[in-house]
Amino acid sequence: MFLIQPFKSLKIPTHTIACCGTGTVELSYLCNGNNPFTCKDASKYVFWDSMHPTEKLYHIVADQLIKTTLAEFL
Repeated sequence: MFLIQPFKSLKIPTHTIACCGTGTVELSYLCNGNNPFTCKDASKYVFWDSMHPTEKLYHIVADQLIKTTLAEFL
């Protein structure tokens, strides 16, 4: 449920555009150090490209799952 809330609440500065690309339909194979549209710091973005979350978002999701769900199994 926490991901349905605005991305601003996740404390990731850039949540309206992806780290790589221009905002249209770029995918990960086009995103590399040679692409001038690839960002310098992916931890400041919610998405790596138009489809894939960044490691930062995966960490947020994993932390939330550990806090809320893991206790039910222990």
